[in-house]
Amino acid sequence: MFVTGYGFSRGAYLDTVAYDAATGAKLWETAGPGGQAFSVAASPDGTAVFITGFAEARANKYVTVAYDAATGKRLWGSRYIAPSGFGGIANAVAVSPDGHRVYVTGGSGGATSESDYATVAYDAATGAQLWARRYNGPANGPDTATALAVSPTGRTVFVTGYSTGATSGYDWATIAYRT
Repeated sequence: MFVTGYGFSRGAYLDTVAYDAATGAKLWETAGPGGQAFSVAASPDGTAVFITGFAEARANKYVTVAYDAATGKRLWGSRYIAPSGFGGIANAVAVSPDGHRVYVTGGSGGATSESDYATVAYDAATGAQLWARRYNGPANGPDTATALAVSPTGRTVFVTGYSTGATSGYDWATIAYRT
């Protein structure tokens, strides 16, 4: 069993802990770069754990880190910052059913809005970015993805969250991406 969040010692830092599911005994703990983690997912074969959130730098950046599930050894880390140069916060992570891809989503500074949905696909083995897609709602206002899911075939990623409507205020918006 894995949990993630953040610790606080001279600033927030990513913190991930593995526990024995049967006994609750702590197996390992690892601290990552300054920032906060909001979501954790394990690979289907149970060999890797992926966390996502944000890293504190001049502008918050999405940060996604992969760990060896048995030891907590860091396998790779990747960051994403919007093309506009504005920061963002990743809220959710999911792994494809075949374990080859990792997807993260959240809110990231937009060129014409406070934030847009930003969804990023990574190679699960290396952390290399495969693609990034953005969604700016109809009002050019704050839009933030809060959850995502991968279809059982792994061919579609569903992203949902809140989006500012032109006249309705905050609405739910769900986007489907072909992988």
